[in-house]
Amino acid sequence: HYKEDLTNSALGEIFSFHPNYINRIVNEQTGLSLHRYVLKLRIDEAVHLLRTTTLSAREIAAEVGFAITTIFYAISSE
Repeated sequence: HYKEDLTNSALGEIFSFHPNYINRIVNEQTGLSLHRYVLKLRIDEAVHLLRTTTLSAREIAAEVGFAITTIFYAISSE
């Protein structure tokens, strides 16, 4: 579900946990905050698609869950 808008609050509601607890669990398991972990998943998939498809960067940004392509460009150039 990494393509969806995942937030601590949204996951907290789904699993009936406090949002801070959700973030702590993700951080303990991955070493990253939920936000950073989701970004990493999206970027990893974007790299894979750039290497293996003929989709444009704009199409890939939308495919991996970046609603605003300028954010995708900014993050991927870090």
